[in-house]
Amino acid sequence: MPTISSIDYPEYIQRVNHKWSIILILIAFLLLTSHFSFIHSISPLEQAQMDYSFQLTKLSDAHQKFITSKATYQTYKTALAKNEAFSKTKDYFLQTHKVYLSYLFLVEERTNIFDWSLSTFKKNDAHTQIEKEAEYIKTSLEKAQNIQTLEEIQFNSSLLEDHINQALIPTVAKTLSTADVAQVEDSLGSFNLTSQKIDTYAKDKIKDSDRTLYQNWQSEVENIKNQLTLQIADYKKTLGAANINYFSNTNQSPIKTFKQNSQKTLDGAKNILYEILNFI
Repeated sequence: MPTISSIDYPEYIQRVNHKWSIILILIAFLLLTSHFSFIHSISPLEQAQMDYSFQLTKLSDAHQKFITSKATYQTYKTALAKNEAFSKTKDYFLQTHKVYLSYLFLVEERTNIFDWSLSTFKKNDAHTQIEKEAEYIKTSLEKAQNIQTLEEIQFNSSLLEDHINQALIPTVAKTLSTADVAQVEDSLGSFNLTSQKIDTYAKDKIKDSDRTLYQNWQSEVENIKNQLTLQIADYKKTLGAANINYFSNTNQSPIKTFKQNSQKTLDGAKNILYEILNFI
C-alpha cells in the first residue's frame, strides 16, 4: 500500500500544493512574529507580571505598617512600641527582597518570549546573569530572616541598596538591552528564511511582463535585510564594548527605540512578502 508521500499527483495539483506550502510558511512566520493568539491563556510572562504586581502591593502594605509603627514608637518610646517597630521594619525589609526576586523572575521571563535560535546571542548567558543576581538576593533574604536588632536591619539594608544600585540595576539593564537586540536579530532571521523560500519558489514562475516588478520586490526585501543587519551590528558592537558601568544610568533608550522601530519595519515587511505571490 503506497504512503501519501509516494502518490504522484497531477501536475496542476502539485503546483497548487507547492503554492499553499509557501503560503503556510508565510503564515507560520506571521504567527511567530505576532503578539496575538487565537486562544488566550495566561502566559508565563503575564503570570510573572501578576506576581510582581502582587509583591509590590504587599510591599506597599508593609511600608504603611512600618511608617505607622515608627510614628507610634517615636511618640510613646515604650518597649512594646519599640518591639512593634522592629517587627514591622523587619517585615518591610524582608518584603523588599521578595519584590526584587519577583522582579528578576519577570526580567527572566521577558527574555523567554522568543527562542533566540536565530540570534548570535545566547539566552543561557542572559539567564546566568539574572540568576546570579537572584542568588545574591536569596542569600541576603536568608540573613535578613535571622536579624535581631534595628541596627542589623540598617546595616544590611545599606549593603542591599549598594548592591542593587551598583550591580542588580546595571545587570538588568544590560540583559534587557541584549534581549531587545537579540529579538530583532531573531525576527530578522525568520524574515530572511521566509523571504528566501518565497524567492526560490517565485523566481521561475514570474511572468516576463512582471519581471521588473519581481526585481523591485527583491530589491525592497534586500534593502530591509541590509538596513537591519547594519543596525544590529552597530548595537552589538555597543553592547560588546560597554562595561557594567555603562548601564548604571540604564542606557536602554536608544536600543529600546531601535527595537520598536525594527519591529514596525518587519511588521510592514510582512505585507511585502505577500505581494509577490499575487503575481504567480
